[in-house]
Amino acid sequence: PGEGAMGGEKMLLLLPWILFIPSTVLVNAIDQRDDLVVGEQQQPPPPPPSPQLGSDDGVGLAADWSRPVLIAGCGHSGTSLALRLIGRQRSFFMFGNETCALCRIGRGLEPGEGAMGDYQRAAERLSKLDTIFLERRQRYEVRWVEKTPLHINYVGKALLLRPGAQIILMVRDGRDVVASLKGRRNPRNAALAVAEGVARWYSNNYRALYWEKVETERAKKLRTDSRILIVRYDQLVENTTATLQTIFRFLRVGYNEQHILSYYKDKEKFNAVGDHNVSLDSERGINHDLLRAHQFNTPLFNGAGRWKEAPPRGLTLEERALLQHNASFMQMMFRLGYATSPSQNVFATGG
Repeated sequence: PGEGAMGGEKMLLLLPWILFIPSTVLVNAIDQRDDLVVGEQQQPPPPPPSPQLGSDDGVGLAADWSRPVLIAGCGHSGTSLALRLIGRQRSFFMFGNETCALCRIGRGLEPGEGAMGDYQRAAERLSKLDTIFLERRQRYEVRWVEKTPLHINYVGKALLLRPGAQIILMVRDGRDVVASLKGRRNPRNAALAVAEGVARWYSNNYRALYWEKVETERAKKLRTDSRILIVRYDQLVENTTATLQTIFRFLRVGYNEQHILSYYKDKEKFNAVGDHNVSLDSERGINHDLLRAHQFNTPLFNGAGRWKEAPPRGLTLEERALLQHNASFMQMMFRLGYATSPSQNVFATGG
């Protein structure tokens, strides 16, 4: 209830402590899963005031929580890998869990609370991340970075609450994503597994393409850098040097490639779960956090073309046929550049 448009003046009344949202912001047509329409900002927002921002806080370089890096995208598209690579750079404080800070978890809103209550809760969760960052960061860590695949549904909310944020959206070949998703779920019905995988992959990448267009037009209009970068998983693992250059140029920080790629030497936990030497060949039925913890501490490997492997890791002939004849899947393969046309046989020999 209460999901209709609401003016920026009301938002300021409800959220007086979010001082960096200008009164001209309009929030329109927000539903529980998607915020593609967020209105327009008529003037640049003022910087968020903070006693810890803009000056040395006694432990080293000044912390800047107003410019977090958020990594999102369809699950199984390389978001964990991107987090580990970026988190390895000295100036970033890495959250080793999916914070879901912007997610609308269930309805959970009081009658009449509507969109503004949802935004207030998201802002409060971001504030908690800021506090953790400021309390735990090392003297050389200036900004924080996190990854939550579901944040692909809340890019508009992120840019509204944190105009200085930079967002990296991961994209991957739909054949590999569907193969990976059905491998984790271990379903009994191949057709159902493929349908679920296609629906998730299509909807998430539709949003990625939407925001890529929005930010491209914004960059042209304002003659400034975009706040969103789309990174292809296959390019990251197959053309790593050039892709890392693109990522860190976007983030405007220097880096040492050898140091970045040795991320696995510093063992990290995922959602407080450590690596227990899980074999990727036996991933079916394994706890999500345990598998992610293993991947967090595994050297970079090329997982592109997974769909070609023998089942169950790869796709069966039946599953390939289901994908080939799925119009939504083929249209998105074409739009993302993984097919030369929506009618191309993407499962021909050599793929």
